[in-house]
Amino acid sequence: MDITTPIGRAMVSIIASFNQMQVEIQNEKIREGIENAKAHGKRIERKPILNDKVKMIQALKNEGYTNQEIANYFDISKRSVINYSKLSG
Repeated sequence: MDITTPIGRAMVSIIASFNQMQVEIQNEKIREGIENAKAHGKRIERKPILNDKVKMIQALKNEGYTNQEIANYFDISKRSVINYSKLSG
């Protein structure tokens, strides 16, 4: 397709319009699906992560271990230790 001609530019514009329409239709279906799931009581967001690892992280913090030491022990990032600590209060 030669986009240097008026017909070529018009074709590109038409194709772009159809692509935009497809994106909007897809987004509409996603929104409807989420609304439907919520209406039927389904969980949309991620499940909470309060498990044994989070409890152990809090216990180690209470014993005086640093975030970096805990991260090294669990082989996770220091940021994850901080985030898990926030979950457990």
